[in-house]
Amino acid sequence: MIEFAVGVGLGGVERTLLIGEAWNAPFAAYCDDPRFRQILIDVGLIDHWRKTGHWGDFVRPMGDDEFEIIA
Repeated sequence: MIEFAVGVGLGGVERTLLIGEAWNAPFAAYCDDPRFRQILIDVGLIDHWRKTGHWGDFVRPMGDDEFEIIA
């Protein structure tokens, strides 16, 4: 899945849809992949979560510039 999202150059909407699937059990291992972290940054989710303060169940802030994925 990560190879697909990165390799074919998916746009923001498509990557966001794949991100939604990554939280599901069969794909949870992808959350440890550094490319998944970069996708979260690239599509703007980290900025959004920082601005709103609503980090959800699977990601949390670690200081001002870092975040942790909890999968």
